[in-house]
Amino acid sequence: MQKRDDFSSVPAALLQSFGTPQLVTLINLASREHLANADIDKVKQQLAEQGFYLQFPPPVEDLLAQHKRQP
Repeated sequence: MQKRDDFSSVPAALLQSFGTPQLVTLINLASREHLANADIDKVKQQLAEQGFYLQFPPPVEDLLAQHKRQP
């Protein structure tokens, strides 16, 4: 079982890119069926296989481009 604040499973390349990791929140995935912006099964799988899950923010919507495409 992984300990709190143990980031040893995160690849060195990621640590170099993002800097020193910092624990922000704990989420009990066992009691959840859904996550807001991620597939919970994929998150659980990657945590089990890799020891971490990397999530990027959603892309910024280009509302002007959407407006220009409308007839």
